[in-house]
Amino acid sequence: MNNENVYEEVEWEENPVITRYKDAHDFVKREDDNKMTSLKETAQAYEPKTTMNIADLEKVDISLEVEDRTGTDAEGKEFAYKVLVVEGKEYRTPNTVLEEIKKIVSLKPDVKFVKVIKQGAGLSTRYSVEVRE
Repeated sequence: MNNENVYEEVEWEENPVITRYKDAHDFVKREDDNKMTSLKETAQAYEPKTTMNIADLEKVDISLEVEDRTGTDAEGKEFAYKVLVVEGKEYRTPNTVLEEIKKIVSLKPDVKFVKVIKQGAGLSTRYSVEVRE
């Protein structure tokens, strides 16, 4: 678990500018008195951590670096997945997409961009990959 705090300047009703931060457990605290914020303030400051899907991108540069991540499923089991980070946003990259890109690169080694198309949902999700210029 990350023990670093994330700091940001925020305007609070009681004080013009007070620093608040999220601790290692994502609790929002105010530095002025180190008290917990109200549920309302915490809810307003909440930004869910989201991972988008590679199919959400219009065009994917295949020279981008792939990063490994881990998550926990609904049953509490840890799983690994891969992401591309584009403009600070994470895009999950399924292994089936990597397999399709591998096939494309073997046939056309100079390809630079692809488009990933997602069809279906859940266990019936299928991906296709097209070459883009």
